[in-house]
Amino acid sequence: MECPRCHLENPPSAEYCECGYSFVTKSVAHCVSTALPREANTVLRSRRYPAHEKISGGFRALEWIFAAGFVISGIVAVVSSTDQAKPITLAAAIGAAIMAAVLGLVLPSIGEGIVLFVDIACDVRTIASG
Repeated sequence: MECPRCHLENPPSAEYCECGYSFVTKSVAHCVSTALPREANTVLRSRRYPAHEKISGGFRALEWIFAAGFVISGIVAVVSSTDQAKPITLAAAIGAAIMAAVLGLVLPSIGEGIVLFVDIACDVRTIASG
């Protein structure tokens, strides 16, 4: 079955095309919705606001980069310090580990917050359109 919107070939049993077109209602669903079947939401979730999705993924990647940097710098500081400076560098290494843990919570939260606001905007748009 060919989609009248994007001309993609779909299986005869398909209710939704990848572009969001519903073969049942003959309309386009632009947002993820609880009223839509799971397969339609999966397709729509993968295609809405790609820039925001990339920014959200970037925050998730930064989490790992910064966390690894803090842990590695803490280990290097402890290993390369002299005996007199060990207490200070050990405290700095513990601080770096704590900072890595905090970033491990904050950066993914920012990424998920972006996705949440995209979902809210989509839901508001759906409600407003009737």
